[in-house]
Amino acid sequence: MKKNIILILLTLSLSTALIKAQNEDIELTKMVFSPDPDYVDIDGRVELNPVFVTNKDTVRIKPELIESWLLDGKPDPEHIIINGSSYYYSPKGKMPANNPVTISAVLTNGKGETKFTVITRINVTENESHFTLSKLNGSTSYYKIESKSFVSGGINAGNTMGFFSKGQNQTACALNDLNTNIGVSISFSGCSTGSFPFSKTNAVGISMGSGSCGSFDAQGEPTSGTIDIIKYDNPDGKIKVNINGIVTDGNNNQYILNGTFIVTRSSDVN
Repeated sequence: MKKNIILILLTLSLSTALIKAQNEDIELTKMVFSPDPDYVDIDGRVELNPVFVTNKDTVRIKPELIESWLLDGKPDPEHIIINGSSYYYSPKGKMPANNPVTISAVLTNGKGETKFTVITRINVTENESHFTLSKLNGSTSYYKIESKSFVSGGINAGNTMGFFSKGQNQTACALNDLNTNIGVSISFSGCSTGSFPFSKTNAVGISMGSGSCGSFDAQGEPTSGTIDIIKYDNPDGKIKVNINGIVTDGNNNQYILNGTFIVTRSSDVN
């Protein structure tokens, strides 16, 4: 009889410990980290697309499940911007005290219960050409382009330039990095700061050796996106462009493009 009582007590003790461990595990899983860090220029903005990894897939969070956003643990409507169903982070021209910053998306389970948080790290950069390509429901790849021209051994190892065509009333920018075999071409209307949606004339194309992508779909129609010109100096100065939108590759796969591109402005052409 005594043995049975001891066995029952041990069973209850183990069950209690198991329940406690499961509850602790549930608490731990209420906070997950988005696997890929993001990058944004000090004068730019980046769309917030939190993802987390399960044992089967990488899941991008539906906007309607996001209850609130936090920057370094606090609400910050100045730097976390809501535009319809899209959310953006912008440093607003100031380097943050903590870099990278921590963006938290506080979620519900769809029934207003059991909240958990997805954490994303965002690095703020300055005077640097870079971009990320994110699969619509997957991982993010980061690329950096050398932002100056230099010559080594008679070989042009990288060049960036932009010029205004008076006859076409268009600015064309080109960035090529022979070290990484990355090339970017950008065109937009006029010769001043402003914002343009992707179109036939306001467009971006990226080549990366074995593949390429751009702001047109398989039918040749513009995809959804924006070209923001935030700096447009006189010749020998700088042109600085932020781009956010959807690009497609030769197999019609779609990616989210976030990037900042800086070129030296050359003399105008007719």
